[in-house]
Amino acid sequence: PRRVAVAMASLMTICFGQENFEHRDMMMIERKITEHRSDLLRFQSTGIATRKLIRGLWKEEFPEESQQELIWQILLEKHLMFERLVQDEFVLPSCLPVAHSAEEVVREAGK
Repeated sequence: PRRVAVAMASLMTICFGQENFEHRDMMMIERKITEHRSDLLRFQSTGIATRKLIRGLWKEEFPEESQQELIWQILLEKHLMFERLVQDEFVLPSCLPVAHSAEEVVREAGK
């Protein structure tokens, strides 16, 4: 369970970290995945992560591919991550952007 929590926390950190973590911490995290910059930006804006991005992020904590695959399977089984029809892409529901309904926008505009 601890390893799964660490894996999920690392994904949540790069998704929400810009507002919640010190700049130097985000720099360390982003350095791990510099070759996947466009994947990172897409993940942060949509909640969709590529296999390459996730592997790059996890490679220090879980260097063996078998460890990564086990964590992958647990996240999929527990519905913390869903595989997309597009090959090697995954949706993390906890990292999806916040949706605002039209009713909320109208209510806020009326204030």
